[in-house]
Amino acid sequence: MDPIVEQDPRRAVARLAVAVMAADGRITSPEIAALERLDGLGLGSLGQLIEEELERATHEAIDVRSACAALAGASREAAHTLLAVLADIATCDRVLAGRERETYDGIARLLGVPERESAHILAAAAERPGAPTPVAPAGRRETAAPGVAAEGMAAAPRRPAAGGADGEDAAALLARAQRVLGVGPEASREEIDAAYVAAASRYNPVAVSAMGADFVALAVRRLADATAAWELLAAGQGD
Repeated sequence: MDPIVEQDPRRAVARLAVAVMAADGRITSPEIAALERLDGLGLGSLGQLIEEELERATHEAIDVRSACAALAGASREAAHTLLAVLADIATCDRVLAGRERETYDGIARLLGVPERESAHILAAAAERPGAPTPVAPAGRRETAAPGVAAEGMAAAPRRPAAGGADGEDAAALLARAQRVLGVGPEASREEIDAAYVAAASRYNPVAVSAMGADFVALAVRRLADATAAWELLAAGQGD
């Protein structure tokens, strides 16, 4: 077992949360907001540990098995509560990718929670208000953004969505996305993709990992903004 997580179960929880978020190779702003629910587990604030685990995930695979082993003594109720938070994180952006589902299911098995119970917890999270989009079945793969690695949990995560406050109209969202990628309203799909590839290279968290956690966190946020902008603008271009 990783001695770091063995000595600090709080880090194990943070590592599992990051594993679920980063499983599909991207992180959204709703997922980041959902992390606040970890504070309700009675473990204190996990913000710093989350940032450290996000940085770790940019250059090495996330050891889910070791993290679950550190929580082996948790009660059934505690395991269910943790899974409920992980389910909220996985579904809060209204889509559950195949890799997210696989990671969630794997954590549930390692925590000793029966499949039927873990599936019920996940279904309840997916059906909560604000998450009306059907959950994608396990094994279904999302289309990866151009230029972004999607293999393995160590892939650079995606983060905050370009969208913002409730009630913000579509035109404002589109304008913001265009500003983020530096493209005009008439940009073609090829120009949008090229702008995103350039942003992904510019904000690669791995490239700034030696500069410390603050720089990595900033790069992750900027990369996520660019990813969300690309998704919005690419969707407007059609298939």
